[in-house]
Amino acid sequence: IQERDVWDLREVLSVPLNLEMAATASMQVIALAVAPDTVTLVPERRREVTTEGGLDLRRNSGRIARVNAAFKEQKIRTSAFIEADRAQVDAAVALGFDAVEFHTGKYCDYYDAGKPWKRIMQHMKSVSRHAKDSGLLVFAGHGINEANMAPLLAIREIEEYNIGHSIVSQAIFFGMYEAVRRMMAILESHPKI
Repeated sequence: IQERDVWDLREVLSVPLNLEMAATASMQVIALAVAPDTVTLVPERRREVTTEGGLDLRRNSGRIARVNAAFKEQKIRTSAFIEADRAQVDAAVALGFDAVEFHTGKYCDYYDAGKPWKRIMQHMKSVSRHAKDSGLLVFAGHGINEANMAPLLAIREIEEYNIGHSIVSQAIFFGMYEAVRRMMAILESHPKI
């Protein structure tokens, strides 16, 4: 996505805009000007193709606190993309985030490779409950697709799933409407919905 795309989306979207971004000064300037509904702070390294893990809120707390405070001042909801870890959840609360988005990459990798994934799910469920009990909204994303989505729906605390890459990839074969419809069918077939 390019900077101009963010402005175009802000103009035409009828649904909330969530801008995922690194906690850098240049991105902060853009985000404050665009005024998305939500800003999700993610780790970002120049050479990575996709996010490889969660943001370490404890190690980067000073910089993250300043960036988060700027968005909170403008009444923009903030979320931190983190590993499902109680200490990271506690740091998100201390830093004043509204939400956390758990990095589901390890779960998805295990599930898709046929490795034992249920222990990862149990841990994510426990940490999701801790986050919810701490007053945070709970989201999840990274690597989620049609095959591995259904078990995640058992974690009742998760309120939002971020599934962009899989849907866009499926759209190449089926078109965007059908790719979204297929994912929605999975979501709607679960009793939580």
